[in-house]
Amino acid sequence: MNKVIIGIDPGRKSGAVAVMPLDKRPCYSEIKVYNFSDWWADKECGTTKKGKVKYLKKRIDETSEKLIEIFRVHNPYRVFLEEVFRVQNLVEHRAEIIGVLKTLKMSYEPVNWKQWKTEMNVPFGRLPNGTKRTEEQKRADEYEIASGLYPLIDELNKKNSASLLIAEYGRRKLV
Repeated sequence: MNKVIIGIDPGRKSGAVAVMPLDKRPCYSEIKVYNFSDWWADKECGTTKKGKVKYLKKRIDETSEKLIEIFRVHNPYRVFLEEVFRVQNLVEHRAEIIGVLKTLKMSYEPVNWKQWKTEMNVPFGRLPNGTKRTEEQKRADEYEIASGLYPLIDELNKKNSASLLIAEYGRRKLV
C-alpha cells in the first residue's frame, strides 16, 4: 500500500481535507478531497442559546467522526494542518481537528499559510490597485492554481482547493 499524506484547511465553511499519495507523480484516481461543509447542514437548531450549543456540539461530533473515518481508511504517513491564529471559530475548529489527531495518536505538521502560498505561487496580500483581496478572490486564486495542477479531479472546487494545495505543498517537501 502506498504512503499517503493529508492536507487540511481548517475553515468551517470552506475548509476541507485532501488525501494524496506520496509519489513523484500522484495518480488522479488516488487523490480524494472531502469538504467540511458537506458533513453538516447550514441550519441551526432553534434560536435559543441552548439550541445553538446543541447544534454546535452535533457538528463537532459529526466532524470528528468523519475525520476519524478518513484517517482510519487512509492511514496517512503525514498530516499537514494549516496554522490559524486570528479568527476565533477557525482556531476552535483547528483545535477540534488536533483533538481528533491526538485521540488517534497521530502527529501533524503545522503549515504556515504564507509558506504554502509562496511555494504554490498563490497570490496573497493586496491587489495591484491597492485594495484588499476578498475571501472570494482568495478562493478563486487557490482554485485556479489547484485546477491547473490537477485538472482531472472532479470534486475540486473553490471550497476545497486550499486543502489540495496544502497536501501538494507537503508532498513536495517530502519527495
